[in-house]
Amino acid sequence: GITRASSSATSSVDSPSASKGLMSPGGRNPTQAELQEIQALKPTINVIVVGHVDSGKSTINGHLLYECQVYDSKQFHRLEHDSQAQGKGSFKFAWFMDQEAEEREKGVTIDVGESSIELQSRHVTVLDAPGHKDFVPNMISGASQADAAILVIDASVGEFEKGFEGGGQTKEHAILIRSLGIRQLIVAINKMDNICWKESRYQEIQQRMGPFLRKCGFSDSGIWFIPVSGMQGGNLRQRPPPQGSWWNGSTLVELLESIPLPNRSSASSLRFVAADTTKSAGYVSLSGRVEAGMVTKGSSVMALPAATKHIVKKVLLSGHDVPGAPSGRSCTVVVKNDESEDALGIGTVLCPVSSPVPMVRSIKVRALTYELEQPIIQGTEVIAHIQSMAKVASVRKIIAQLDPSSASVMQAAPKCANSNQAVILRLKFQEEVPVEVFSDCAGLGR
Repeated sequence: GITRASSSATSSVDSPSASKGLMSPGGRNPTQAELQEIQALKPTINVIVVGHVDSGKSTINGHLLYECQVYDSKQFHRLEHDSQAQGKGSFKFAWFMDQEAEEREKGVTIDVGESSIELQSRHVTVLDAPGHKDFVPNMISGASQADAAILVIDASVGEFEKGFEGGGQTKEHAILIRSLGIRQLIVAINKMDNICWKESRYQEIQQRMGPFLRKCGFSDSGIWFIPVSGMQGGNLRQRPPPQGSWWNGSTLVELLESIPLPNRSSASSLRFVAADTTKSAGYVSLSGRVEAGMVTKGSSVMALPAATKHIVKKVLLSGHDVPGAPSGRSCTVVVKNDESEDALGIGTVLCPVSSPVPMVRSIKVRALTYELEQPIIQGTEVIAHIQSMAKVASVRKIIAQLDPSSASVMQAAPKCANSNQAVILRLKFQEEVPVEVFSDCAGLGR
């Protein structure tokens, strides 16, 4: 399929002033004390953990959360007991992330799990993506919310090769996250305990992955390789065991603490995208991420594409009622719903009434193609994943084929697009969708 790397809407709005992000017609503006409380929050980076199925993504995430004291020993021992009782003792850390009964029964991640850790200088939201090829759309939904990624690779003999060759998800996930605008990538070479922390195997995988990732568009300054053991905890927060004494680089936590933070501004207009919704007795809770601006309690917002107006009754961070949430934060926004309850679903965008997101039927996108079953031609129908929305669109025109590394035009108006190409397409939707120009708001332009 086609994954949007950036978009340019056919209609646009004037650049909003900083005050528009806080104006609340019909609601109320935040007090100075509330603004100070919101601005005092640590900066946030959102990290998606991807990789081939069974590479150990959920185990790394769960063990990391345990070591960072998100969960205590009592909770861990309960999961350890429950997993052993079901004959799945090796999933004890993974079950911190895989909490649905179906996921635990099948032993695979299905939906994108979310948790967070507080480091010394920043708040890290961890998104646990499914690795199975059947759930790639869920992985895309999670990656569209991320600023950086951890690509997990199984170092076991034969397992790296299985994920990297012959249709494995290692290559596909790397291409997808780069096409979704992610430029910072930690490559976690996992299960080092299975190979006795052999430095030669680590170097072999690094030497094979490096050229491929550069071909995908990652720069050397945006890639960090690191050996880890998700099951034993080696090099997550603590240094590797004696067998891994050759490693003198960072631990995973040290890397998460040091990689550059994205540039954000909470003074721009609010752009909040819902990844999940729940409804009860006249209220709708929208869980998602603030892509730009800030969302505040008591403010008036417009919900798109429903085009309905609402007052924000609550803003919740990790279940706690707070005055608001700044750009980059995942939160839950509770609104009074006087309209049809079905109007506010997954993919809903909240924005100020005075500065709405453009609603368009046609967009220009830069896309990467990957293992197409047949060439893309004018009239081809595709599914465009825009944040949590999935919309049917048709290809109206193939504008150009690009050099994947430099983005320079190689051929104007080609007749078709084939596998493993970078192209600019004009897409037309069956209905209007809320999108932004990528340079204005990356979260709504990829």
